[in-house]
Amino acid sequence: MSKGKKFTAAEKHFNEKLEKVNREMKALKEENRKLRERNEFLEKRDASLCESINNLIEDNKKLMEYSNMTDEDLRNAKQRDAALAHICSFAKIGTAMGAMGLKLV
Repeated sequence: MSKGKKFTAAEKHFNEKLEKVNREMKALKEENRKLRERNEFLEKRDASLCESINNLIEDNKKLMEYSNMTDEDLRNAKQRDAALAHICSFAKIGTAMGAMGLKLV
């Protein structure tokens, strides 16, 4: 065999290994992409669940507060909470309008 053929065989062997490595890299990049996508989904779900937990904690605090009240105290607390919810809804509307570039007049 001449030196030219050995070089060609070595070059062919190198190219085969290079293609194999490139295929493996492509597969790993795809797996990485899928894992990042899954991680993003789980982070969003985690944030949503944390918000739900915080809401449940607040609801529990209110219920515990209500359990120690008289009937008159309960009526006053319900009115207070209803008024607060009404104010909060206006604040949310104002925030949404501000985000859209609108101003309350």
